[in-house]
Amino acid sequence: MSVFLGISGGFSCKKSEPPPLPKRDFAAGLPQAPTLDGQLAAEAAARLNDADTITIEQLSKALEPQGVTFGPPKQSMGKKQLALYCATADGSEGLIVTVCEYPDAEAAVNGEQESRVLSAQIAGHTARVQGKSVLHLIQKSTTPQATVDKVLATFASLPDAGS
Repeated sequence: MSVFLGISGGFSCKKSEPPPLPKRDFAAGLPQAPTLDGQLAAEAAARLNDADTITIEQLSKALEPQGVTFGPPKQSMGKKQLALYCATADGSEGLIVTVCEYPDAEAAVNGEQESRVLSAQIAGHTARVQGKSVLHLIQKSTTPQATVDKVLATFASLPDAGS
């Protein structure tokens, strides 16, 4: 009897579960170049300029009639945000905005989540996802909350992939 228990104890009726799906590599397919100048040029060339991507230029233009103005955008390295392209502009009233553009909405959500790790130590940092774009906003202690609210509301009102 102990032989039977020993043999039957090795069998079980577990339902096998499907293997987990591989995680998407969000860096795959992003522009790559061996030099900084080459990287920035490749990222600028990768901009989609489509209806589903909010750009820093669109945000700036939409905010101007509301009295929120920005200096000229300066390209920053999108690769660090897992983005196709990023640009930053200094705004009126001590505001700094960065808009990063992604190949699709899922990549934008992932990029925003990754940016939380990078931006966790920056006081006044706020990030929002809209379609295939992510807004990073840094407000200084002197920035009026009404200005921040205008920027966030305007970004949320711009066209996105769901429109």
